[in-house]
Amino acid sequence: MNKRLDFEKQHIKTLYHNQEVLELLANNTSTINILEKLVFILEQEIHGSMCYIHLRNSEIEFACKGIGPNLPEKFIRLISNITINQSERADLLDETIIASEINKSPLCEEYKSVLLNFGFEACWSIPIFTPTKKVVGRIEICLTENRVPDASEKEKIEVYSRLSGIVIDYKKSELQIEQFRQYDSVTELPNASNFKEKAKQQLNRLSSDHSKLAVVFLDLDHFNVINNIGGYEFGDNVLRKIATMLSHILDDSTIARWNSDKFISLIPYQSENKIKSAISKILKELIAPFKLGQHEFVVTPSIGVSRYPSDGSDINSLVKNAEIAMKKAKSQGKNTFVFYTPSINYDLTEKLMIEKDLRQAIHRNEFEIYYQPQIELYNNQIVGLEGLIRWQHPRFGLLTPNKFIKVAEETGLIIPIGELVLRTACKQLGLLTPKRFQTRLSINLSSIQFRQEGLTEMVQDIISESGINPNSLVLEVTESTLVENVDFTVEQLKKLKSIGVQIALDDFGTIYSSLNYLKHFPMDIIKIDKSFLKNIDTDKRDEEILRTIIQLGKNLNLKVLAEGIETKSQLAILKEFECEEGQGYFFDKPLPINEINSRIV
Repeated sequence: MNKRLDFEKQHIKTLYHNQEVLELLANNTSTINILEKLVFILEQEIHGSMCYIHLRNSEIEFACKGIGPNLPEKFIRLISNITINQSERADLLDETIIASEINKSPLCEEYKSVLLNFGFEACWSIPIFTPTKKVVGRIEICLTENRVPDASEKEKIEVYSRLSGIVIDYKKSELQIEQFRQYDSVTELPNASNFKEKAKQQLNRLSSDHSKLAVVFLDLDHFNVINNIGGYEFGDNVLRKIATMLSHILDDSTIARWNSDKFISLIPYQSENKIKSAISKILKELIAPFKLGQHEFVVTPSIGVSRYPSDGSDINSLVKNAEIAMKKAKSQGKNTFVFYTPSINYDLTEKLMIEKDLRQAIHRNEFEIYYQPQIELYNNQIVGLEGLIRWQHPRFGLLTPNKFIKVAEETGLIIPIGELVLRTACKQLGLLTPKRFQTRLSINLSSIQFRQEGLTEMVQDIISESGINPNSLVLEVTESTLVENVDFTVEQLKKLKSIGVQIALDDFGTIYSSLNYLKHFPMDIIKIDKSFLKNIDTDKRDEEILRTIIQLGKNLNLKVLAEGIETKSQLAILKEFECEEGQGYFFDKPLPINEINSRIV
């Protein structure tokens, strides 16, 4: 009598769940949510189980995505990446496999390894058939004890696998669209909306205990260079490799492609050392350049981190603060990471003040030009001056460019400020004494200035007004500026060269290294970035790189100038390698025009 009563209760319960699922279907609930509901039901009905649904794909044995909301992200990812040749293992496609002991089962070895590593002892694998008997996936029921299903469990499994088949068949088109909407098509990682949903679920599960989560926001610096030079197909391949690398390093985390060149991850942690260790591995992995033919691309990341619950109690605030920290890392020179702190918000407030005051600074004549001497290394004579802007701010005092140039670029104020710098410096060069003193004047052009309409005409007017020799003016541009649009760059450089000015390639070697543009772009000077000098006293590899760059310049008949010389030993090595010119604090810091004038006299 009791058995009969239990059976009827179970039958009613199953009918109730059937009705529940069909109502979800009728209410146009998303396919993923319905299948997640079926997983929850199965886990309730089968004691001690954790379940997921694997969706089959027409091209490979199973789709890349598994549905198992209560299983670790790493488990789903590892299982989803296992592909099985359909002709070799047909038994895993359309037959039920009841593996009461995983080691002795017909499951593939890689599959067994993942199950055992996560502490599972048994696995029941059931095919999902549509009403037309087509296999569209499998229900996987993982257990931590060795056992087979009893008669009641077998019946439930059959009912819910059949129901899953109906749902998938009925909503097949929607499922394909939903997969497309929730996953990035290039990297096959979850996209931003999917990440937020997964993160909300994890945060809800954590609200009852004291566990910690960190949001890691990663932006790839200058990724547009790769797309512009290597093409979008090569860029997509780089993104896929980076996604694979992140999945390997952050293997217990939820990882997503946030957009274009940005990735985001949700990392469970107990100590911040775990976060720092993971990020250090990412930075180390990205040291190796990506190669395309004769080109080599180095991709550096700027990374921001926010922590739950100290930096936010919901996913939106955590993402916002992680992105703020990432922008701080980018402003500090890129290829680094920053943990969010409330003081960063103060920095943003300061930035808004800077922007407001910057608009008035031109009219108030608050900008000054400082000059750093450029020295001919073999005779220690001044052969050039680099003009560097300073802002005498009424409240903050003398500000260097790193405090305001980025704001100027973001607001478009860099155009009038850049013209002011060029006009003032050319005028001051013409007033230097003694008059017989001949020297170059180097002025930096930002990418925005370089692309402005009428640049050549503006430079020509300033040269005419100041009366300087056009050949004494050097316009410095960075690698990233040059490769944004190669055709435009070549045309713009030719126009500038036609009026007699010289062109210098600034920060050589930091973004993109190739002989191609050095051969095709009309250059006069390459400036070796100071990062190559930093460790030449102790690192033989940096020595060899420096020697190679200097020799490269000589072979192409380009003048080579080393930036950032700070020690006598650095100078000695540069002389040994026959570098012609240099600048840095070893010789002089940037000085106002009156001090430069007295040095010359």
